[in-house]
Amino acid sequence: MRLRLVAEMPKGGGVVTSYEHQVLRLWTGHNPDDMMLVVMRVILALFYVYYALVEVVELRLKGFMHYCTDFSNVLMWTNIAFFCNTALFAIYFLAIFTHGY
Repeated sequence: MRLRLVAEMPKGGGVVTSYEHQVLRLWTGHNPDDMMLVVMRVILALFYVYYALVEVVELRLKGFMHYCTDFSNVLMWTNIAFFCNTALFAIYFLAIFTHGY
């Protein structure tokens, strides 16, 4: 939840207050739009698996030392690692919040 409280003091004196709040849903899968998001995330994960396999094949063909000299390969593995960390944290925190641990 995000809450913003504002108190302004105009030139004429006094105080003008206002507020704004936004609520963020933590659970997914409650409506068809959420299920579409889950499907899109699975498709994205499959693309990442494909690109990881492509990188493994390239690593085996070039050898480790030659493979690591190309900075784009290092960036690709960094990208894959960030995606995996994000996915694992999302699954972990969803499990914690839905089970009340």
